[in-house]
Amino acid sequence: MSTLVKPFVVLKPVARENYWHSMGQTKVAVVCHTTGGSLAGTDAWFNNPISQASTNFAIGQAGEIHQYIDPAGLNAPAANGLVRRPNGMFPILYEQQGRVNPNFWTVSIEHEGFPSREIKTEPMLESSLVLAAWVCQQFRILPDRSHFFSHTEIDAQKPDPGWSEEFWNYYLAQIAARLKEDNMPPTPEFEALKAEVAALKAEIERVRQGSWNNDVATRRSFEILFEAMQRVFNMWQTGAIQ
Repeated sequence: MSTLVKPFVVLKPVARENYWHSMGQTKVAVVCHTTGGSLAGTDAWFNNPISQASTNFAIGQAGEIHQYIDPAGLNAPAANGLVRRPNGMFPILYEQQGRVNPNFWTVSIEHEGFPSREIKTEPMLESSLVLAAWVCQQFRILPDRSHFFSHTEIDAQKPDPGWSEEFWNYYLAQIAARLKEDNMPPTPEFEALKAEVAALKAEIERVRQGSWNNDVATRRSFEILFEAMQRVFNMWQTGAIQ
C-alpha cells in the first residue's frame, strides 16, 4: 500500500485555554461532528478563551480543511465534551481504553453546518474522505463503525453529525476503497511481498502433495515457511508494508 499524502490544511490558532496540554495519546478512533455554524465562526470560537472548545480538523462546505490541534502532537482538543449515555459501539472501545477521556485517543473532524443525514456538498465530502483515509493510514485505524463514531454516540445530548447509517456505510466504504492496494500504485516492497506469498503457496502445495513421509524434506519446507513469514514480519515492522 502506498503512503497517502496528508491533504493541504490551513493552520488556525487556538486559545491556550481551549485544549488539553500534553495529554495526547495514540489515536485509535475518529469522531465526526458538525460545527453548528460557519467555518469562520468556528475559527473565532476556538480561538476565544471562554469557549473551552477545539477540535483537530474542521472542513468547510467548499472543501477547505482547517487544522487546530495536530493529532500527532502532544496536545489534545476539547472536542467531545462529556461522556453522557454513550451508545452504539462507542462504549465497547471506551471500556477498552480504560474509560480515559476520549479527547486524548480520538481524532475529531468537524463539518461546517448543522446536523443532517449526510454531508451536503461534494467538495466537503471529498475533503472529508481524503482526510479520513489519511488519518486511518497514519494511525492504523480501521474504517468501520467500531472505530468511527458520531459525537452523539459519546454524548447522547449532542445531535451531531446526524448522519444516517446508510450514509455511514457509504462513507466508510469510500474510505476503505481509498486504502485498498488496487486503488494505489503498488510499491516495490508490496510487489516483493506478493512474490513471497506466491512462493509460500507453492511450498505449501508441495508439502500437501506428499512429502510428509520424508522428514528432512518436511522439516526444510517448514523452515522455508518460517523464514518467509519472518521476512514479511520484518517488512511490516519497518513500515515497508502496512
